[in-house]
Amino acid sequence: MSKRVSIVRLSVGHFFSKWLLYPLCYYLIRYRRKVVRENLLMAFPEKSPKEICRIEKDFYLAFSDMIAEILTGRHFSEEDMQQFFVLNNSEIAAESAKHYGGAFVMLGHFMNWEWMTGFATRLAALDVDSGIVYKRLSNKFFDHLMLRLRGQNGGQVIEMNQLLRVMVKQKKQSDAQPMLYAMLSDQRPRRSATQYQTVFLHRNVGFLTGTEQLAQRFRYPVFYTRYRCLGRGHYEMTFVRLYDPDTEPDLPLGTITERYARLLEEDIRQYPSQWLWSHRRFAGSTPVDSISADKR
Repeated sequence: MSKRVSIVRLSVGHFFSKWLLYPLCYYLIRYRRKVVRENLLMAFPEKSPKEICRIEKDFYLAFSDMIAEILTGRHFSEEDMQQFFVLNNSEIAAESAKHYGGAFVMLGHFMNWEWMTGFATRLAALDVDSGIVYKRLSNKFFDHLMLRLRGQNGGQVIEMNQLLRVMVKQKKQSDAQPMLYAMLSDQRPRRSATQYQTVFLHRNVGFLTGTEQLAQRFRYPVFYTRYRCLGRGHYEMTFVRLYDPDTEPDLPLGTITERYARLLEEDIRQYPSQWLWSHRRFAGSTPVDSISADKR
């Protein structure tokens, strides 16, 4: 596919997302509008109702764009994707993975995170494999679709409950290429899960600590993916190091997760419409003001 054709296809996809998907989701179906509004009000108590409404509408447009981009980009080649997805300093992540035998990258449900898994082909050129970790969906159709989408760029798709087994196997194989494991790390933990509590967007919330625990157990470095929106359908991702086993051998549990939470919060504040607000992010959380009042 020529670059011009891919640009035209994406433009057509954005046209339908703006004039069909967006009004359908926001005005007609009203897809999770109550959840989105509640999340925004809790996350940004300092913003006016007008500002909240603006972010809400921008989110639904970004959400619609993401759907269009995923569907349109299914047949994009790596050369096509380079027009829309800029990846910085992949060499740093690749060299760290080679040095330690593996590495982690902590992603967020931010911007078009499905396209962000496209770094697999670029790391493959640097002799590093990619493992895209996911949680199985209950709907078989969407589960199959997500597997296909996340694996189309060459990465190995790993189910969450199989991750430890895969890591142990990969570690034991002396001739295996190092692997960078990509983890979506901003899901709301189950009550039974090991979690780290921190203040995030004016709420006291829990974060999963699985990535941090595995990284310290296997002595793998951890990176965060810093996002930047370059324009509609154009994204930039930069690897930021969160943890290096050699320089920080004995970190208290929660340190890496805290660093991740701070960077993710900064990105959300810069691009508030680009995070996935349609999930119940803050269920059971406590406002920061209430926490302070209780301590007093």
